[in-house]
Amino acid sequence: MASNLTPEYIATLRRMTGAQKLRVAFQMYWGARRLKAARLRQQHPDWSEEQVQQRVKEILCMQKCEDSLAAIDATNAT
Repeated sequence: MASNLTPEYIATLRRMTGAQKLRVAFQMYWGARRLKAARLRQQHPDWSEEQVQQRVKEILCMQKCEDSLAAIDATNAT
C-alpha cells in the first residue's frame, strides 16, 4: 500500500493531528459500513434491518481477521 501513496498525500497526513487522523478513520469505517449495508439491502430486499446489520458485522469481522492473518504472515516471512 505504501507504494500507492503520493508525496502530497503523505505530507497531508503528516500535517494532521492524531485526533484528526482518528476522526478520518472513524468516518471511513462508518462510511464503509453504510455502503455495505446499502448494497446488502439491494441484494436482499427481503432481509430485515437486523439481518442486514448482522451481515455487515460478519463481513467486516472477516476482513479484520484476514488482515490480521496477512500481517502475521508478513511478519513471519521476514
